Amino acid sequence: MLRGTKQAIAKPDGKLNVNIPVNIHNRFDIEVRDAKTGEVKQKAQAFNVVCDAIWNRILTGNTYFNYILYGSGSGTPSVSDTALFTLISYVGLGNVNTDYDLTEGWCSVQKSGTINETTAVGQTITEIGIGYDGTHCVTHAMLQDMNGNPITITKTDTDIITFYATVFVHWNPNGYQNGKILITENAAKGWFSNLAGNGTFGLTGNVYTRIGKTFYATLGGKSANPVVNIASKSLTWTFGRFAVGESNGAIRSLTLGDVAIIDVDYFGLSNYAITGESIGTGDGETTDFASHFPIKTGATVYVDGQSVTTTIDYGLSYLHDISRDVYTVTDDYNFYVLKGSTLLAGEDIEYLINPHRYSISAVGIPGRGWGEYGAVSVFVSNDGEDWYKIANNVANYTASIPNEYIGAEYFKFEKHRGAGGFSAMNITFVTDATDTNIHFQTPPAAGAVITADYTPDCIPKDTDHVLDVSVTLTLGAYSGNA
Repeated sequence: MLRGTKQAIAKPDGKLNVNIPVNIHNRFDIEVRDAKTGEVKQKAQAFNVVCDAIWNRILTGNTYFNYILYGSGSGTPSVSDTALFTLISYVGLGNVNTDYDLTEGWCSVQKSGTINETTAVGQTITEIGIGYDGTHCVTHAMLQDMNGNPITITKTDTDIITFYATVFVHWNPNGYQNGKILITENAAKGWFSNLAGNGTFGLTGNVYTRIGKTFYATLGGKSANPVVNIASKSLTWTFGRFAVGESNGAIRSLTLGDVAIIDVDYFGLSNYAITGESIGTGDGETTDFASHFPIKTGATVYVDGQSVTTTIDYGLSYLHDISRDVYTVTDDYNFYVLKGSTLLAGEDIEYLINPHRYSISAVGIPGRGWGEYGAVSVFVSNDGEDWYKIANNVANYTASIPNEYIGAEYFKFEKHRGAGGFSAMNITFVTDATDTNIHFQTPPAAGAVITADYTPDCIPKDTDHVLDVSVTLTLGAYSGNA
């Protein structure tokens, strides 16, 4: 096959600006128990107004979920509140419980505090809030019954009152499947859990350009500290420029540390349409050619300036890279297999499909190393029902595939923990997949110039272009209850 020299592509604006919205809210569940009988006498709840003071605490790297304040005042809580209407006192917090749900898009931190039977006797409690100290609140609400009606709690000398305070962080759980942003499990258990009050929210960051929707198939990376804007409740990491010699290739995603993965569809790939790319020169015999980047939509192929009919493998990667078309059949966000060296992350058994039935002759499994990789068992199947194990609990191993399973459609990986806990593993497929994606029925004549216009299935970074990357995390108050 003859391939010509790539010409300059249509120049995008060179700026990749990502905004990740994250919302916070707070709920209280309150239980009054008789100290003598142990019976529950009364229950109350409160859905708090998130006060502006919380953003200053978070964005300056300070804790805020330190105390529960309770008071006896009346009024309508406001985001501008810095204290309860009439403070009675406060309680310290303990018994920390964390939770998250990647499918629904939230994580939470719950802490509890107790007023014993000898404290605040005779006081009427009407309001509550989370405090970063014993005076100043970052959330504020009035007590309600289970139907949302205002109530009070009159404290007696036999009452034990337990406050359960829960802070939730919410994000869009469906973004990545729609070509947007995925918040990772690591974020739900770490970064965003700290945002929910489990610790101090981290303010450093790094970004990587990826040839696939993975953590470790990287083209290049940048680090930056964020610029904090308390007025807009945001942090912006300006990672600077990927110059003409950096991160060249088919960029399929960006990652913000191990917190978020941004599919490049977020930016609108039609903005990166390629016009007049040189595909090659005809020799009168060759019918199969390759574009420089994988094709997403809108391909028109020209021979000597005249459009011709061709067969296009849309989205098909080239140069023996099958993994763009190998995808997961799972609702578990912990598992990613795309482009380049494929990544496995998570703890469940997952399935891969090889829809184009590429001839995969071996699967390469790396050894334990960075992150204390665990070992895996590998299975292959022609129908997704009858499985043949080609590797059992191995690392640093290449598993050959029997002849009857070469070109099999289904793969399955069982992950085993390493000494430090399984974190990630790059799996390499050995294949003879085609390196062409443009197919003529009749070979172009010798000397014919072949060009193409198309929308790439990537951001087409090359030596003709630079990219400036920034990521903004915007905080806000969640409008619903949980």
